[in-house]
Amino acid sequence: FQRQKLQMSHVYTFVIEPYAEGPNGTDIGFMRLPMDTVGWLKATNSFYNLHRSRRFVPQHGISENAYTAVVGAIDEWTGPIWTPGPERRAKTFNTLFRTGVCQNRRSNADGLDVADLTFDELENSPSTYGGMSGGGIWSIINAQNGKGEYVDSQILVGVAFYESSIKAGHRSIHFHGAYSIYTKLLSEICERWPSETNADRAVG
Repeated sequence: FQRQKLQMSHVYTFVIEPYAEGPNGTDIGFMRLPMDTVGWLKATNSFYNLHRSRRFVPQHGISENAYTAVVGAIDEWTGPIWTPGPERRAKTFNTLFRTGVCQNRRSNADGLDVADLTFDELENSPSTYGGMSGGGIWSIINAQNGKGEYVDSQILVGVAFYESSIKAGHRSIHFHGAYSIYTKLLSEICERWPSETNADRAVG
């Protein structure tokens, strides 16, 4: 990140109420970044436009010709690393890309959509997926050309917020789905900052 630092005192956050911990939530929110950070992210092309992506999200959130994956940082895989010199400090960050089966779609008590991404636990799996809360659930759509299969598009279809225990060698990541992001959350973002959010701007 080229030593970029985020001053949390300049960040505005909100969560969709009522917040509730557990496999059904509600547990989703938004961080409004300071403009200097926004400018740096724009320069590195790191924005994801929710308005534009909403047009391509199926009603149930997952395309039939795609595979689904969770992406995020793992807390137990994050830690300091040795660097020469007493004035230097460094930290390593390791992320996880794990595909799974999307199942058990449901609505919680607040009317937000929730689903589970279930996968097999492997020998090199982390003991816990702490740190991945807030990570994206992505629908990755493949296509074919004369050279073979390639990734055609990636669409954000969920936000992870809770992990299950291991059952019969399987674990699930619980996530809020497309309705929670593109209808509930995005509508509240636009209501709070109407002059800064429109169909041609990236808001998160």
